[in-house]
Amino acid sequence: MPYYEENKDHLKIVPIVNPKTGKVVLPTEETIKNGTYPLSRELYTYVNSNSLKRPVVLDYLKFANENAPILAEQVGYIPLEDEQYEININKIEEARHK
Repeated sequence: MPYYEENKDHLKIVPIVNPKTGKVVLPTEETIKNGTYPLSRELYTYVNSNSLKRPVVLDYLKFANENAPILAEQVGYIPLEDEQYEININKIEEARHK
């Protein structure tokens, strides 16, 4: 989406037909967030679970997760739903205690 937004004069949005519903789906903040527009993706950070024992790694992950919505919007990305960030923190904590 950010690339399209910067190059609207030279690019076209391609509508996609949802095979389940038969409806045409355009990329919007809503369709990207809810996953109905399939040509978008989430960005992930993978961490070795042993690294979570290091406070600096845990601090980084918490910082990244807490600031991701603001940083995503600053570069034109669409942030996750707010509750997903809470889920992420819980997963980090769970992995840390394994």
